[in-house]
Formats: sequence, structure tokens, C-alpha cells
Amino acid sequence: MSYEESYSRDPALFGTAPDSLLVDHLVLIEKEEPLLDVGAGQGRNALYLARLGYRVDALEPSAAGAAQIAAAAARVGLTIGVINQRFEDFKPPGHSYGTALVLGLIPDLTRSQVAALLERTGQWLAPGGLAFLTGFTTEDPSFAIWSSRRRVGRTSFEDPLGRIRTFLEPGEILRLSRQFEAVVCHEGLGPEHRHGDGPLERHARFEAVLRRR
Repeated sequence: MSYEESYSRDPALFGTAPDSLLVDHLVLIEKEEPLLDVGAGQGRNALYLARLGYRVDALEPSAAGAAQIAAAAARVGLTIGVINQRFEDFKPPGHSYGTALVLGLIPDLTRSQVAALLERTGQWLAPGGLAFLTGFTTEDPSFAIWSSRRRVGRTSFEDPLGRIRTFLEPGEILRLSRQFEAVVCHEGLGPEHRHGDGPLERHARFEAVLRRR
């Protein structure tokens, strides 16, 4: 099932709580500077920040997800710049961002897309700007399952429906992020969670806050 279909069927596929990396390190974000949520999904992180008074643009390729973010913001009188585009097509609206969130998007991308995303994230950020990044490592319990499927890159696989899953090796996110220096970097098991009414899951993931050089 595509995200378009999944979001249409479940208005809170990934829940409504913001990502723990964002909550734990919110103090690092300058409130005066605009923030970009890349792959914003149904808006759980963008809405959290907008409620706190941050200036947020939500970049989301799914029409269903983008519409849900706009509707949720309108219901409570929040202002969020909703941009229904792929990251490959996005051009900043005349300014740089102080922070970019890339939370949970990397596992769904091919390796070439991951490289392009990290490059573009550096371009979108002002010098000294922060990137919040999460994804799965090869220690994830699902790695063995995915590695039996068609390989489309090193530790990157495609299932019969064309869905991509990319895992990064321990420490690899720092090696790939040449434009950045690490502020926070942690790898390990994340919290248990569900996607909609699916089974409980727990992922081995990397969590990083990086500063653009």
C-alpha cells in the first residue's frame, strides 16, 4: 500500500506524538529562524512545532498527507506552509532555513536519493543550521527479512510491490554527511510503536542532530 492510500485510510498512521529526537533536543532550535520538515507525513512534527510558535514549512510529496496537514492546522488556527512536492523538486522560497527535519524519510529512499537529500539539506540550511536525521541501521530486526529481497544497492532493497528499504551501517550517517559536524549522534533500539492498527514494532535506528559547517 502506498503512503497516499495509507494516509487516506488512517489519519494518524505514525501516531500524533512528535519524534522523540525532536522533543529531546528542541532547545537547540532557534525559534526566530524558519524550519523545514522534509517528508512531513501527516504533520505530527510540524504541528507540534507550530503549536509552540515556530515558523514551519512542511514538505510532503503525498497529496493526502499534505491536505491533512493543512486541514489540521486550519482547525486550530495554526500557520504552516504546506508544500506538496518531492524533495527533488523543492526550491526554497527565497530564504535559507535554520533547521531541517528529516525524520523517518531515509529508510524509504534509494542510496542515490539519500545522497541527494543530504546534499540538498545542506543547501537549504543557513551556515550553522541544524539537521535532525533518523533512519534504520543494519542492526534492525527487519534487516534479515529485507536482505532476502531484491538488492538495489548496498544495504538497500526493494520488495515485490516496489517499496524501498535502506539501512545504514553503524556510524554511516556521519560518513555520508560531509557538510555537517555532529552535535548529537546515537544508535540503538527505539521505542515500541504501531503503524495504525498493525503489530508492535521496535527499530534499531540512528538519531543525529548535525550542524552545517
